[in-house]
Amino acid sequence: MNKQRQLAAILFADIAGYTSLMQKDESSATQILRRFQNEMEEKVENNGGQIINFYGDGALCIFQNTLEAINCAMVLQSNFEQKPIVPVRIGLHSGTVVFENGKVYGDSVNLTSRIESMGIPGAILFSKKIRDDLKNQPKLKMVELGSFEFKNVEEPIEIFAIANVGFKVPNRSEMKGKLKDGTLNRSIAVLPFSNMSGNPNEEYFSDGITEEIIHSLAQLKDLKVAGRTSAFSFKGKDVDLREVGQKLNVRTVLEGSFRKAGNRIRITAQLIKVADGFHLWSERYDRELTDVFEVQDEIAATIAEKLKVTLFENPIESSQPQTQNIEAYQLYLKGRYFKGKRVEGYPKAVEYFSKVIDLDPRYSKAYSGLAVVYFYMSAYGMIRPKEGYPKAKELALKSIEIDPDNAEAYLMLGGIAFCYDWNFDNTRKYLKKAMSLNPGELEFYKGSTMIELTIGDFDKAIENSKKAIELEPINPDAWVEMPYCYIHTGQLDQALKFIDEILELDSNDIEAIRLKGIVFEKKGDIKKAITYYQKAFELSNGEGFAPFYLAIALSKTGQTDFARNLLNGMLEQAKLTYVPSLFIAYIYAALGEMDHAFERFEKAFEDKDGMLVYYYVEPAFEIFQSDARFEEKVKNLIFRK
Repeated sequence: MNKQRQLAAILFADIAGYTSLMQKDESSATQILRRFQNEMEEKVENNGGQIINFYGDGALCIFQNTLEAINCAMVLQSNFEQKPIVPVRIGLHSGTVVFENGKVYGDSVNLTSRIESMGIPGAILFSKKIRDDLKNQPKLKMVELGSFEFKNVEEPIEIFAIANVGFKVPNRSEMKGKLKDGTLNRSIAVLPFSNMSGNPNEEYFSDGITEEIIHSLAQLKDLKVAGRTSAFSFKGKDVDLREVGQKLNVRTVLEGSFRKAGNRIRITAQLIKVADGFHLWSERYDRELTDVFEVQDEIAATIAEKLKVTLFENPIESSQPQTQNIEAYQLYLKGRYFKGKRVEGYPKAVEYFSKVIDLDPRYSKAYSGLAVVYFYMSAYGMIRPKEGYPKAKELALKSIEIDPDNAEAYLMLGGIAFCYDWNFDNTRKYLKKAMSLNPGELEFYKGSTMIELTIGDFDKAIENSKKAIELEPINPDAWVEMPYCYIHTGQLDQALKFIDEILELDSNDIEAIRLKGIVFEKKGDIKKAITYYQKAFELSNGEGFAPFYLAIALSKTGQTDFARNLLNGMLEQAKLTYVPSLFIAYIYAALGEMDHAFERFEKAFEDKDGMLVYYYVEPAFEIFQSDARFEEKVKNLIFRK
């Protein structure tokens, strides 16, 4: 008999725990199996499908299209959840099936069985192929469960689940199917170490210890490490570790405490399996403060061994501390602590990083940390771009001269090449280098998303944004580029979906609220848009882009007083300190004074304002795009395909 090939939506279903049930109560097990087979035969046929084979307590079915398959799966699970309950797992995938000599096989069939094996009773799991076929079905609620590496499957597979009311969605810790050995065990979140010193001013040190351990573990191949921001969202909270595992998609958690007294430190740490709370390892370290680097390496190496992420014959290499000066190290941690506070912390960060460099001129991370601060102070209009960006570049280059493997420094060079030098080739080169050195850094994927969007590669932008979200699933900042992508392509409902995801994580996220205003303005509801711009303006205390969006929207409705007052305030402020010309140009444009707007726009070019590169991405620029002078000005700047 010749082989026959057919494209199909494939459904696998089986009864969870059937063998165990058969051993305990053969009569009940037989009754459950009979009901399972009867339901399958009736519902599959009613939904246009075909049962290819029953495999004891399981069934393989195919359908002509994906919607029929998912509808059948939902009907089946709804029925199986009614008494007497049948504990059924269902998995779906689409692809080619091969018929030969009465047998059915193929890679797609094998993959479907692996997806089904990840499920729990009452759940419907499926591949990205199925999700893509169903994305225009508004009644279906689907959630992503993450990527998994299956046995005998080369690439990781993204798994999704139906999340409509009545259907179960498994936690990642519950998913124990046909995976490559150790796939799920090789994941960890490092929670912020508790500061037990009794001195809140020592907080920077306990945070710094945590960050250094996260960084060390992130260097290990095949170990998934939860991002810093997501892990730190649990700081100071009494949390259930199972919740941590579920939210961060990890199987193990490291938690601990730090105590400093004089020149002595005590660090305690314990590695815990989140599924059952079992302690895989715990240790206490009492050392001199000068031994802190050794302790950090020792903790990381022990975890690596416990999780078996390296071969015993090729153990983890201890990283060499960048300084032997403990005072410089403490000041560096303070600088990084204030850098993390963004705008309000940048002046203090400059102070501390500069002191570090005075104490130890060969401390590479201090130079790159200071480069980051100058870069963002330039980007946020706190200092003149022609002052800040070149200073950041000089510091980044010095950092690399000392340590050629400093990923943070390459990230800064990429950002400067993009925002200041307007050199896309160098941008990509530096970002690629940074990613190769530290593939777990969120900022790389966020920056790459906006760069690809700016040059017009929407698919790559989405891909990078997805990676950012996967790295930091509960960090609102990881999600924010995705709405930009969909706003840029006019897919407003999709943008709104991701904005609402951000607001679920943080209902007062200023960027998400502003983006929601943009979506409603583009939908033609200017009144609703103004309410969101107003809220963003109030939450931001008038900082950032919120004032300009509010001024532009109000002016469109004839309410120009806000824009006029904002303009007068900025013009007065500009007599005393630097105010980005681009900001003033927005307000002139909102008031319809396009000649004045263009003068300020030209001045922004002279200043090398870093925001100009986002001319076709940031929606605020749309106010200029009806005037040919602005288009002419940017035509040689933007890297469009």
